Amino acid sequence: MNCHGLCEHMNILQANFKTLDTISNGSTIIIEGYFIYEFEGVRLVPHKNSPYKKGLWINFNRKYQRSLKNTLKKLSYKKVLVVGIIDFDSHGHMDLYGGELQQVCCIRKL
Repeated sequence: MNCHGLCEHMNILQANFKTLDTISNGSTIIIEGYFIYEFEGVRLVPHKNSPYKKGLWINFNRKYQRSLKNTLKKLSYKKVLVVGIIDFDSHGHMDLYGGELQQVCCIRKL
């Protein structure tokens, strides 16, 4: 998926799972990891077998998610780059995750 233009006019910070705790809540970040697309388990994790708490729940806009459904299925268990707003106060489905990436405007396979 080509993301040019979708996230323009945003101040995007480079992040990784090791340095997430240095990022301010509400910042727009770009982060890489393994994208998992399952029923009640849409997440980004540092490694394919990482526990939920180590990952981030991905909170897509429903319309955006529906438009990408087939693409998202193909990206499952692949390494990707994701751009979204980090929210450490929210923890995804059943509060299982370390935080959420909200308002995702880009997901791209590496």
